[in-house]
Amino acid sequence: MPDQFERKPYAFKKISEITSEDVSVKVLGTVIKKDKDSSSMVLDSGKSAIVVLLPKDELYDKIEIGKQTRVLGTVLPYDGGVELKADMVQDFSNVNKDLYTEIYNKIIWPGETQRQV
Repeated sequence: MPDQFERKPYAFKKISEITSEDVSVKVLGTVIKKDKDSSSMVLDSGKSAIVVLLPKDELYDKIEIGKQTRVLGTVLPYDGGVELKADMVQDFSNVNKDLYTEIYNKIIWPGETQRQV
């Protein structure tokens, strides 16, 4: 089978670190806005924000402003920056953010300076 059909794993990124060179990423943030007309939301990490396009209206209906949310999606270049097309949206409001950060620092970035997710 040709490699062109191979799906890249989702790379964990801070919203501020996403570039047009990225393909598939997972990000964590708080939903600060949603727009029914464009079926989109804005996810904010506290330091930066990104527009997330929701491919299905039923996803839009499940999104709640103010909730901690993780998005796994495809990076799309847009107007000199990037947007995400959501492949999966997960409610992370019940996830312990400190523990989540600690785990990622040990598994994803071992040996590096501790990072805040």
